[in-house]
Amino acid sequence: MKKFIILCLVSFIAVSNLQATGERENDTNNDQKDIELIRISCEIGHAYSCSKLGQMYEIGIGIEENIGKAVELYTKACNTGSSNACSYLGSMYSNGKVVEKDKAKAVEFYEKSCSMGLSKACWYAGVMYTKGIGIQQDKLKAVEYLTKACESGIYKSCYAIADMYYTGETLEQDKAKAVEFFTKACEGGDLGGCNNLGYMYENAVGVNEDMTEAILLYTKACREGNPRGCYHLADIHENGKGVEKNKAKAVEFYTKACEGKDLESCQKLPKFQ
Repeated sequence: MKKFIILCLVSFIAVSNLQATGERENDTNNDQKDIELIRISCEIGHAYSCSKLGQMYEIGIGIEENIGKAVELYTKACNTGSSNACSYLGSMYSNGKVVEKDKAKAVEFYEKSCSMGLSKACWYAGVMYTKGIGIQQDKLKAVEYLTKACESGIYKSCYAIADMYYTGETLEQDKAKAVEFFTKACEGGDLGGCNNLGYMYENAVGVNEDMTEAILLYTKACREGNPRGCYHLADIHENGKGVEKNKAKAVEFYTKACEGKDLESCQKLPKFQ
C-alpha cells in the first residue's frame, strides 16, 4: 500500500513535469523518464495515470500517436474510477473522429462518467436521452440527468429543464417551475435564461407582472450578448411599457439586436428611418 501511494505521488509529479515541458528546452531524457513513471503507475492501477497516458497517446505528447492505445488506456482508467476517462471515451464514440462512431457506446460512457460525479457528462447523457441519440428516447431519463447537471452547475441544463416545464412537452406544464429553473439558469450566467425570465416577468407568466425586474433581466441579457434581450428592450422603449416611449433608445437596441443576427429586429429598423 505504501509503495502504491509513493508511485501515485511520483506519477502526479511526473505529469506536472510534462505539463511544464513547454517552459523547458533540451529535456527529452527527463520527459521520457516522466512518461515511464506514469506508465508504471498506470500498470499498478492508478486511474489518473492511465487517463493522462491515454491523452498522450491520443494527441502524441512525448509518445508517437496511437489511438488504439489511447482507447485501451482510457477504458482501463474508466473501469478503475476516472470519470474524465469515461467522458473522453463518450466524446470519442459520439464524434467518431478517431474511432468508429457509436452513439450507444457514447451514452454508456457518459452515464458511467455521470455516476462518478462529472457534471458535464450528465449534461451530455441528458441531451442524448432527450433527442433519442444512440438510444431510445426516454424523457424521464433525460430529466434525471439534466437535473443532476443543473444541480452541479451546468446552467444550460437548468435552462433545458425550465423549457420543458414551460412548454409542457416533456414534463407536466408548470410555469412557476419554469420560472424557478430559468432563474437558476440566469443566476448561473445563461443569458437565454435571463431573457426568458424577463419575458415571464413582463407578461405575468408564472409570476406577478414586474416591469422593473423584466427590464433588469433584459438589460443583463442584452449587455452580455443575447440579441433577444436587446430586442425586448427595444420593444419596451418603442411602446412605452413601464417607461416613457423613446424612439432613440428603441433604434439603439433594435440595431444592437440586428447586429447580433436577430432577424425580427432587422425587420423593425426600416420603419424608423
